[in-house]
Amino acid sequence: MSAPPQIAILGWGSLVWRPGQLRLRRRFRPEGSTLTVEFSRRSDRGRLTLVIDRRGNPVVTYAALSDQPTLDEAVEDLRAREGARVRREDVGVAKPNEVVNARDADAGRAIGAWTAEKKLDATIWTDLESEWPEFDLANAVAHLHGLNDADREHARVYFANSPAETDTPLRRHLARWIAGGALPA
Repeated sequence: MSAPPQIAILGWGSLVWRPGQLRLRRRFRPEGSTLTVEFSRRSDRGRLTLVIDRRGNPVVTYAALSDQPTLDEAVEDLRAREGARVRREDVGVAKPNEVVNARDADAGRAIGAWTAEKKLDATIWTDLESEWPEFDLANAVAHLHGLNDADREHARVYFANSPAETDTPLRRHLARWIAGGALPA
């Protein structure tokens, strides 16, 4: 009987603290590939979520090992955890020094190199795009001010629960609000 494949799953947002039904061999740890991320995707209820985005900062991502027996099943497991709006092509895939599927080629190459360094068979990640070309600190703050109180609190909790390693320009700008203070003007 052959050993199960070593497939890492990278996370930098809610996947880390809320993996849901994702089948993991072990919990997420801050030992993943360094990637540039930012809270630049408008998600459910107006929440700003983390995606790979060159407008952010390089951060150490979290990694866990999938408990799925094949790469295809690991990809489907991650896609299912992310919800019905996430398609199979929204899951990035890299093999050692090889980009199989990635929106950002540089990020894919970095993940492929990390995969080789860690002697893994593959690495997967949620690969959604920002979809917000006019994103900047001022627009993000204006967006948050435009939310109703419940949705603004939902957004604040996402920031607060995101791993400390996700130290991005927007997170630093919103630090007092995230800690329970007033949202900056």
